[in-house]
Amino acid sequence: MTGHLISTAAVLAPCNHCGAHILACRAAGFRAYADPQPIDVNQEIAARLCNRPVYDLLTQGLPKRMYLEYRNLTRVIAGRSYPVVAEHACPSGRAPDVSVAGMDPFRPGGKKPGKEKRKVMVNRQHDEIPF
Repeated sequence: MTGHLISTAAVLAPCNHCGAHILACRAAGFRAYADPQPIDVNQEIAARLCNRPVYDLLTQGLPKRMYLEYRNLTRVIAGRSYPVVAEHACPSGRAPDVSVAGMDPFRPGGKKPGKEKRKVMVNRQHDEIPF
């Protein structure tokens, strides 16, 4: 997992356009939608020729969670230590999209922001704006 950019655990969710199950997460700060089936070397080359990003599928932590790590040139040269998956190729031709009820795969922790009451501190002694 990339330590210097935001990555979230991948969740298995249905694509809003075709209904296929896809992995959705934030990988190195970017939204990532990938087909969960591992691909071989020839399929990876074909995906790259079609400008589809390719990811290593890592499992880390306790409990085990899946993370997608973009396969840049350094990772390709290093070989295959993990299963490799490619970006979701939606048969509808539209960009992949997911919405999971009560869950946001692109936020750390995975929960959608709710309407939380914010506590406002007021300086009642001087009735001044504090800036």
